[in-house]
Amino acid sequence: LSAEVAGRIEEVFVADGAELVADQPILRFDASAQRSALEAAEAAAAEAEAELARQKELLDRDVVAEARVETARAAAQRARAEVAAARRRLEDRTVRAPFAGRVGFVDVSPGAVLAPGDPIASLRSVDDLRVRFDLPQEIAERAAERGEATLRAEGAAEDCGRAGILLASPLTDPASRTRRLEARLPEGCDLAPGAFVGVSATLARREGAVFVPQAAVVREGFEAWAWRVEDGEDGPVVRRAPLDLGPLEDDRFEVREGLAAGDRVVVSGLQKVRDGARVR
Repeated sequence: LSAEVAGRIEEVFVADGAELVADQPILRFDASAQRSALEAAEAAAAEAEAELARQKELLDRDVVAEARVETARAAAQRARAEVAAARRRLEDRTVRAPFAGRVGFVDVSPGAVLAPGDPIASLRSVDDLRVRFDLPQEIAERAAERGEATLRAEGAAEDCGRAGILLASPLTDPASRTRRLEARLPEGCDLAPGAFVGVSATLARREGAVFVPQAAVVREGFEAWAWRVEDGEDGPVVRRAPLDLGPLEDDRFEVREGLAAGDRVVVSGLQKVRDGARVR
């Protein structure tokens, strides 16, 4: 919240951390000049209305021309407009909450002089929190089609729920080639406004996916393989199993081709393993 007008603060109505309802007064500037201006405008309006009534009465008696009445009517309308403007200027001397929420620290006190734009306090509403995040263009399109993303608060051990995606920007950032999405926080996701949150988007689902520990994967250039343990004539031996890897998740790779569920692989001492070597 910031000041829209300049002036000296006469009174502050709220304390740090207060819960406010919409339109609740937060502070009031000194308004003596505005009150005087309103009184003067009201007096002028009353005089203009009386003059209009007198001209109407004279017109009914054919003493004055109708043009005199129209002139008096215009003067009365201007006077009423001046009253309305003076009343708005007086109302502007009170800063009110634009919506219901909790105020943070109030950064001002009585006697302080503010200029337009000077900060007064922060006001936060947590009734409809939303999270905005950027995803690569091709991923953003698929995430938007699925309509949800999983959120995790910064430092939290578990996800705080699935958030429904409300909006995907139609524009792609030319520098990062990303698109911005907005999602509504699910119920029970305890996040404060301005907090960071981790976002994961499910792009596809494959039943029965096979995973291998990251420690078992050997990579060289564009190739990847694991040492699979197989039964040999004289006992277990290792064979090189080329892998087609999917994404890395929680220190394990998805294996799209190369291993089957239940296969045993070497996870330590990989530098000492050779194709066909016996192991125990």
